[in-house]
Order: sequence, then structure tokens, then C-alpha cells
Amino acid sequence: MQCSNLQELNLPDSVINIGSDAFSSCSSLKDIYIPASVKSIGHHAFYNCSGVDTVRMACSADDAAEMDLGAAWLPEKRKVIMRPISVSYNEVREVK
Repeated sequence: MQCSNLQELNLPDSVINIGSDAFSSCSSLKDIYIPASVKSIGHHAFYNCSGVDTVRMACSADDAAEMDLGAAWLPEKRKVIMRPISVSYNEVREVK
């Protein structure tokens, strides 16, 4: 996807899946909101989005772990915030 100017991604509740490479190379993307309706995130969905520093997810840590955020290629330095808890990327990966 060509989205070099996209800085914030607020997906609506109608989104169920984020496809493979959906937002890859969105180099200006900094903040992502993923609603609880999202059940899967495709491989490389956020590949080469090195500017991302915050991902807000309206789901539990268990649900996020099942989505395999690492396969989505989100930068490891980002902060992942899940309702009602806040954890780091490494903590999400360890929940598996």
C-alpha cells in the first residue's frame, strides 16, 4: 500500500481482519488503533513501518498473542496498550 503520508490509523469496529501487507511501508505511521473486532492480522501487515511507537488494541493480552504481532512486523520499540492493561511487546510475545 502506498501510504507515505498516513500518520495515524484508527480502524473502525467493522474491520475483522487486517490482510497481509495491508499497511506495509507506511513510513510516517506513528499511532495504530486496532478494535476488538479484529481477529487476525496478516503476515507483514505493518512491515517497514519503522515510525510506529504506539499500538492501541481493544483486546486482551491472550487475544493479542494469538494474532502473532511479530509476524505483522511491528517495530519492537513500540508501546502496546491493551484494554484494560498495558504491556510491552516482549510481554505480549511471552503470553503465548
